[in-house]
Amino acid sequence: LWEFWNFWAGSKWIYSVPKLAFLKIFEMPLLGFFGFPPFALECYVAYRVFVLLRQRYLKESKLAPVLVLVIGLVYCALIFRGIDRHTVWTWTGLD
Repeated sequence: LWEFWNFWAGSKWIYSVPKLAFLKIFEMPLLGFFGFPPFALECYVAYRVFVLLRQRYLKESKLAPVLVLVIGLVYCALIFRGIDRHTVWTWTGLD
């Protein structure tokens, strides 16, 4: 679904894989889809870590959901900043 939306988006990811550019589903090279299972596993592990931390340290705290939300937002902000800094090579925009 994500790659379907990316295909039609005005601002989209463009993948370049030498010699395999013709093997694409929407915009992503076919080999790129092999990255989704490890990503799903990473999401599951992160969820389990949050559950474990909540069970161990925040059992009866009413602030636990707020703390998890804040930690998640900070984590996402740092990840997206890193993604932009280390993976975006060019920006094309309306001038």
